[in-house]
Amino acid sequence: MDYTAQQFKDAARRAYQAGDYASAKSLIARGRALEASQPSAETGSALSPEQIASLKAAKAGTLKVDPAHRAQAEELNAKGLKAIVGDEGRVMAGLEGHAQGITLGLSDEILAGMDHFIDGKDYNQSLAFRRAQLAAARDNHPGYAYGGELIGAVVSPINKISAPFKVAEGAGVAARIAPEAANAALQGGLYSFNAADGGAGKRAESAAYGAGISGLIGGALPVAGKVAGFAKDHLVKNPALAVSGVRNDTVARNYVADVLAKSGKSADEVDAAVARAAANGQPEYTVADAIGKEGGRALGALSRAPGNARDKIAQALWDRQTEQASRIGGFIGEAFGADGTKKAMRKAEEAVRKAEANVNYGAAGSMAAPVDVRGALATIDERLKPMRGMGVADDGIAAKLAKYRSRLAAANPKKPNTSVELSDFNRVLGVKREIGDEIGAAVRAGRNYEASELGKLKAALDSALEDASPGYRKANDDFAAASRVIDQFDEGSNAARTGVRFQDTIDHFGGLNAPQQDAFRTGYADAILGKVEGKDIGVNATRNLTGEKRAAEIAAMDKTGNLNDRIAREADMFRTHSVATGGAATAERLSDDAVLSASLSFAGDLASGNYKALALRAAGKFVAAGTGQNDATKAEIARILMGSDIKTAIQEARAMNIAKNEKAAIIRDILNRALMPVKAGAASSYTSR
Repeated sequence: MDYTAQQFKDAARRAYQAGDYASAKSLIARGRALEASQPSAETGSALSPEQIASLKAAKAGTLKVDPAHRAQAEELNAKGLKAIVGDEGRVMAGLEGHAQGITLGLSDEILAGMDHFIDGKDYNQSLAFRRAQLAAARDNHPGYAYGGELIGAVVSPINKISAPFKVAEGAGVAARIAPEAANAALQGGLYSFNAADGGAGKRAESAAYGAGISGLIGGALPVAGKVAGFAKDHLVKNPALAVSGVRNDTVARNYVADVLAKSGKSADEVDAAVARAAANGQPEYTVADAIGKEGGRALGALSRAPGNARDKIAQALWDRQTEQASRIGGFIGEAFGADGTKKAMRKAEEAVRKAEANVNYGAAGSMAAPVDVRGALATIDERLKPMRGMGVADDGIAAKLAKYRSRLAAANPKKPNTSVELSDFNRVLGVKREIGDEIGAAVRAGRNYEASELGKLKAALDSALEDASPGYRKANDDFAAASRVIDQFDEGSNAARTGVRFQDTIDHFGGLNAPQQDAFRTGYADAILGKVEGKDIGVNATRNLTGEKRAAEIAAMDKTGNLNDRIAREADMFRTHSVATGGAATAERLSDDAVLSASLSFAGDLASGNYKALALRAAGKFVAAGTGQNDATKAEIARILMGSDIKTAIQEARAMNIAKNEKAAIIRDILNRALMPVKAGAASSYTSR
C-alpha cells in the first residue's frame, strides 16, 4: 500500500508520542522524500534524478549524511518535527509562550529534562520536539504565544535575582542610568542565552548581543521616562491645574525644596534655627529668614508677581519690619537689665545716695568734736604763699582757694595778727561738699589741673572731719561707694562709643562689683538704644549692633546670653524684607506698572501686527502655566516660606518624588522585561546569520 505524505507525518507523530524516536525520524524522512518527488507547486517540474535517488536512499534508511551538511540536516529535521506538532490551539500557544517567558527562555530545556528523567526519553530529541512546539505556537497563533511570553517575562521571579544593582532611593536620572542599564544587560543577556539554539558558542554570542541591546534600552529608559514625565507635567497636568486654579502641592513643595537646595542648608538646620528663634522670643522668624538670601529671593519672586500672594507677603513683611526697633529695644533692656533710661536710673541712684548721706553725716555730726581746719588752711597757704609780694597776678585756682580760705578762717578782731577758724562740723562739711561739686564741674569741663589742686584741699578737710567724728569715715566711705556706682553710668555710655577698644571695656567691666556693673550696663544700653530707637521703617535697626567690637562687648555684659543671636536674627529678617521687597515700599507699584505695561504691549503688538512678539508673549504665558504656579499654588509657597515648618513640606516633597520615581521605575522595569523576548529574538536572528 502506498502512503501519502500526510500519512507519513501522522505515522511519525504517533511513533514520536510512543517514544519510538528512530521510527519517527525515518517516517519524517520518507514523507519529506515523497513530497519532494511530486511536481513543484511553483514550477510544475519534478525533482532531478540525483534528488530522487537521495530521497529513495533516505526512505530505505541507507542515506549517508556528510558531516559538513549535518547542520542543514538537523534544520530539516526540526522543520519536520514542527510539521508533526501541528496546531495545538490558542490556549496552548499562550501557555507555551508564558512558560518560555516566566523561565526567561528555559522552558524548552526544563521540559526536555523532565521528559528525560521522568519518562526516560532522549534529551536532545525531546528538546527538538519542545522547540518545535514553541515554534508552531508562534507561527499559528503569534498574538497568544508572544503575549503569553511577554507577560511571563514581566512577572518572572528570576528577574529579582538577576537584578543585583540597586538604585538609591530618590535617585535622579543620571544616577539611574548605569545601574538600570547593568540590570537590563544582565537580564537580557540571560534571556538571550537561554533562548538561543545551538551549543555554548552560539549561546554565548547570542547572550552578548542580547546584553548589549538590553543595556542600551535599559539605560535609555530613565531618560525617556524623564522626558515623558516632564511632558506630562508641563504640557498636561501643571497647565490644567494652573488654568483651573487648583493648588498644585507637588509644584509648591518642590519649589521650596529647590530653594532650600540652592541655599546649601538642610531642612533640619532650618527647622532647628526657627525653633531656637521661637524659644528666644522671636516667633516672627520664619523659614525664609533661616534659609537666607535664597529665601528672600523666593519671596521676592512671589511678591513681584501679580496676585493675592504678593499682597499678603508685602503686608506681612511690612508689619514685621515696623516693629523691629521696638523688639530690639526690648531685647537690649532684657539683656542689660536696664529697666529705665540712664538719666532716670542715675537720678534715682543719686537720690538714694543723698538720703543715705544725710542720715550718715547727720549721725556723724551729732557725735562730732570741734573740727581742726588748720591743716586745710596750711594746704591753701602753701599754694598761695609763693605768689604773694612778688607782683605776680593770681591765677583762677588761687582765687578759688582764697575764697575757701575766707570761709574757713577770718582775722580775730580781739587779738591782732591772729585768726578765728571755723570749727563747726556741719559748716566745715558744707564747705567740703561745695569743693566736691566744684571738682566735678572742673572734670566735666576738662580742667583737670584745677580739679587736682582743689582735690588737695578736699582731702585735707576730709582728714579733719574724720578726726573730729568717728562716724564720719563710714559715712564718707558709703558716700564714695555710692558715687562710684553713679560714675559707672557715664563710663558705660562712653564705652559704647566706636573709638573705645572693646578689650579695654571688657577688662574695666570685669573689675567692677555687681552694683557698678549694673550701672555700667545701663549706661551702655542707653547709648546703643539711642542708635536703635527712632529708626525709620525700612532702615536696618541692627546696623550699629553688629561687628567684632559690639559682639564682644555684648557677650561680656549680656545677662541672657542670647542678645547677639537675637540681633543676628533681626538682621536676617531685615535682609529678607529688603531682598523680597527690593528695599523700598514702591515694590507693589513697580509690579503693578509691569502688569499694566505687559497688557498694553499685548494690545500694541496685536494692533501693530507684531505677531512674532505676540507669539513670544503667548509662549511666556504657556511656560508660566507649565510650572503650575497659579494664585493658589503661589499662596501655598508663600505660606511655607513665611511659616515655621519646612520639614513637613520637604518630607512631603520627597515622598511625592519617591512615589513618582517608584511608579516610573515600575513602568521602566515592566517595559524592560516585556522587551526581553523581543531582544532575545533579535539576538537569535543576529547569531543565526
